[in-house]
Amino acid sequence: MHTKKPSDSFVIMTEIVLPNDTNVFGSLMGGRLMYWMDIAAAIAAQKHCNAPVVTASVDNISFENSIKLGNTVHIEAKVTRSFNTSMEIHLKVWGEDHTIQYRYKSNEAYYTFVALDPNRKPRAVPQLIPETEEETKLFEGAYMEKERRRASVKEYASPIQPDKEASDNDYNEAVKFCIDHLDKIGLIVATHNEYSNLLTTQLLQEKGLSLSHPHVHFSQLYGMSDNITYNLAKAGCSVSKYLPFGSIKEVVPYLMRRAQENTSVGGQTSRELSLIKKELKRRREIK
Repeated sequence: MHTKKPSDSFVIMTEIVLPNDTNVFGSLMGGRLMYWMDIAAAIAAQKHCNAPVVTASVDNISFENSIKLGNTVHIEAKVTRSFNTSMEIHLKVWGEDHTIQYRYKSNEAYYTFVALDPNRKPRAVPQLIPETEEETKLFEGAYMEKERRRASVKEYASPIQPDKEASDNDYNEAVKFCIDHLDKIGLIVATHNEYSNLLTTQLLQEKGLSLSHPHVHFSQLYGMSDNITYNLAKAGCSVSKYLPFGSIKEVVPYLMRRAQENTSVGGQTSRELSLIKKELKRRREIK
């Protein structure tokens, strides 16, 4: 099944607030707005999967500003994540007062739709490839929200880490567990985190194990964290650089995300740049 982009499903739905759409305060009723949003989201979902869809859930509706009688409502909707048979649609709602030429954000929300086959059974949907930085954030956030909802329904602790520090701590604990069970486990430490790599070598040495242990391998993305890779290799570790493989539309967003992640790891990108400059200077002096 071919892939699609968020822009392929983008929909703008426009309505005007009439008297029968308002409450006693002259503002658009929330129920009516949700009805319009459901239609816009359904159209976006159908554009993505080219099949009938049904609403599965509505999440995180946040109302910021009410929309008054006579104002225009603009509803923007697009698929921001696709799973096996379901799609998450992100919606933004804007109000517009033409008399004073003022446009304002009213609310946003996430709707989940399921695609159906001719027998009204769930069917597979095309995978989504985000293109922009915002689309990537929404794409990754959709997965995390789905996991949080599942944890809440099933009544177990959310597997989503609250912050990077917690993620690093759990990663290092997993490394410790693997090193403690190398007789049964093969471990690839594929991280750009300097401390995690150092910790692995320290744990091996503490146990009197060789840094080139056949069950332990280190790897970093080609073109990133070369200072880590080279130092591991110099110490005798089994290490490699890995290359992502796939179409440009799939690989480039991945590389962009990894580059962004790399800049957040203790300022490693700026440190790598300073190391490169230092090495270039050293080589010029040798000549």
